[in-house]
Amino acid sequence: MKKNKLPFVTAKCAQTLDGKIATSTGSSQWITSARTRQWARAERKKFDAILVGIETVLKDDPRLNAQGRSTPIKKVVLDSRLRIPFKARLFHRVDPQNCILATTKKAGAKKIQTLRTKGMVVLICPTRDGKIKMDFVLKSLYELGVHSVLIEGGAKVIGSALKEKVVDQMKIYLAPKLLGDETALSSIAGRRVASINQCLSLRNIKLKRMGPDFLIEGEVVY
Repeated sequence: MKKNKLPFVTAKCAQTLDGKIATSTGSSQWITSARTRQWARAERKKFDAILVGIETVLKDDPRLNAQGRSTPIKKVVLDSRLRIPFKARLFHRVDPQNCILATTKKAGAKKIQTLRTKGMVVLICPTRDGKIKMDFVLKSLYELGVHSVLIEGGAKVIGSALKEKVVDQMKIYLAPKLLGDETALSSIAGRRVASINQCLSLRNIKLKRMGPDFLIEGEVVY
């Protein structure tokens, strides 16, 4: 837990050695090995909430479950227009109160009320440069008792969080693969950097071998 009333935030991605998470057509299964994916899923139980963007939900339809927790994990989706379908798998067999949708006024009062009637938590968030303000979402989550958050994507969501300087730790799963395609999707997007000196760095690095893959962990230095 941090002193500024924000949850501790870890951002996680799985990528090739050249920093890609999917081909230009969106194919991403599977970049890392089954052993690595199993490890990454097990890591979820350490967090109070998992956060993803709506594009991840629409493309992958993840369950976002965490096995082995004494209390249910909260599932947070950034969805400025509430495009999330009611049949999304993350809603299945889950207490609606553990589903938190961060949206904006663009979603419309009717959609917002419908989801609230179903028991889901809907946060009406301010925006910056057309994107939901991450610090507002995180402060709201903290007030709901969430003290640790795992961001699982996508690239723009992680990029926005880094841009707002709210990510404390990175977990990068590296597969010994190369795509070599400039049109392929990168693991992080949205930061405009003119100079190498503006790169973010990691400190207190930990490196773990996981079968054919590697896990790099480190604290983000802004």
